[in-house]
Order: sequence, then structure tokens, then C-alpha cells
Amino acid sequence: MDGMNVVLYDSTTDDVLEASWVLGARLYRLRGDADAYHAMTSFPRAVDWMLALDRPISQIQIWCHGDFGAFLVGGERYRASSVADLSSEIELLREALLPNAVVWWRTCRTFSSRPGQHFARVWAEALGCRVAGHTHDIGIWQSGLRTLAPGDDPSWSVLEGNTRDPSRVGFRARPSRPWAPRTVTCLTGKIPRGW
Repeated sequence: MDGMNVVLYDSTTDDVLEASWVLGARLYRLRGDADAYHAMTSFPRAVDWMLALDRPISQIQIWCHGDFGAFLVGGERYRASSVADLSSEIELLREALLPNAVVWWRTCRTFSSRPGQHFARVWAEALGCRVAGHTHDIGIWQSGLRTLAPGDDPSWSVLEGNTRDPSRVGFRARPSRPWAPRTVTCLTGKIPRGW
């Protein structure tokens, strides 16, 4: 049985961004890059929705705001430490994922700096699958796409996507550019092979 590709987007953000996510999710569905999509108001509710699907899941894309080592849905900030609070939901979701599944945060800078690397490690272990995220601020161009499997160490630098050393005051994420490392576009439906 083939797994489902699902897109989750934050429906509690500003109207313009939400409208672009709705349009993008519909386009992904029409192109066959998504079998289903869902408007999230919270991550636990999105997990409940995924658990009600009739097939196992091969890919989850999460479209919402992000930060260094975090993603935000419905005003709630989810970090590496959130895994403990969501342990029952994550365990059920883990059972719904195929062994080769990937969870891809299409969010700004979630995998950036030390908090981003820690986030990737913790969520990969908790979900029992490969995770993906970006080290840069993203938009049409989405740079710094990195993946991590459970038990692996991040292969990217804590400096990737930052304007300066993250241990110093005043650092921030760089915007995505076509020439930046590991760049895809918002229309890219799957992680490139070998990434």
C-alpha cells in the first residue's frame, strides 16, 4: 500500500499568507504532490486529523512560521522540549508513518543554529523517521534544506543561513536566494534525491 503525502498549513496566521498556503495546498493536490491537506489551528489537532486518514503516511509537509529551533501554529511555539509534552500524540503519529517517511518543516530557519540542530535530532528520534527543515528565511526560494535521520548528527554548520555567529548578540537568518546552498522553490513537492 502506498503512503499518503499530506500538507498541513497554519490557518491562524495573517490572511494573505494563509491564502497563499491554501492556494499552494490545492495546487499540490492537483499536481499529485499531496493526497490531502489540512488547515491547522494547533499541532495536536493536526495529529488527530492525520490519525483519521485511511492510509499510512509517507510524507508530511508543515507550512507555518518558524524560528531558530521552533515552529509556530495557532500562537503556540513548538520546540525540541515540546516533544515531551506531546509524547502520546507523537507516539500515535509515529505508528501512522511508513518506515521511509519524512516530515518536512517548510518554515523559516527551524533547522538553523544550535537550537535548530537540536530540534532536528530530537524530532527525528521522537518520530522515528527522517526530518527535513530550512536554515534560512524562506519564501518563493527556500534555501538551506537539510535532512536528518534518527541517530545521525547534523552535517550542516550552525553558521549556515545566519548573518553572523549565533553565539553573539544580533545574529539573524539570511533570506533564501537561488544561489544559496540547497535551495528549492515553493513549488518543489519532494526533497531532491540524495539530500
